[in-house]
Amino acid sequence: MTPPEPDLNPLAVLVLLATAAGISPQIAAALGAYGLIVFAWFAGLLVGLWRLPPTLRIRLAGFAAVSCIVTLGVTVPAANLLARHMPLLDAQGAIFAIAVAIPAVGHSWLDVGAWFASFLRRRAEGGLPPTDQGGGR
Repeated sequence: MTPPEPDLNPLAVLVLLATAAGISPQIAAALGAYGLIVFAWFAGLLVGLWRLPPTLRIRLAGFAAVSCIVTLGVTVPAANLLARHMPLLDAQGAIFAIAVAIPAVGHSWLDVGAWFASFLRRRAEGGLPPTDQGGGR
């Protein structure tokens, strides 16, 4: 009698590693699937970048690296900040939208920053009504 062959597909390995780390099997299955998706996306991104002309490849690789680092560092704090100031918004529900928005805005972040600075300036000068809606007191 021969022992059964182990299942070594990438998803099964990721789920096994997550379960071994103490994560419940249900959560490990979800994490394994999404981990595999992100890994596959990154592998495809690298292949796509490699196929580009060298000058464009360097610019896009830099953009991908910077947007990944900023997205990883800013998404959760931004979601928590928004949830704190917008009671109807759930922080976990905002994570996906913020993670998509950061790289999607791309090189226009300077324009967004200029708009926000202008907004704060107008607010400080009294050009915008206060956002406190405490109810006609």
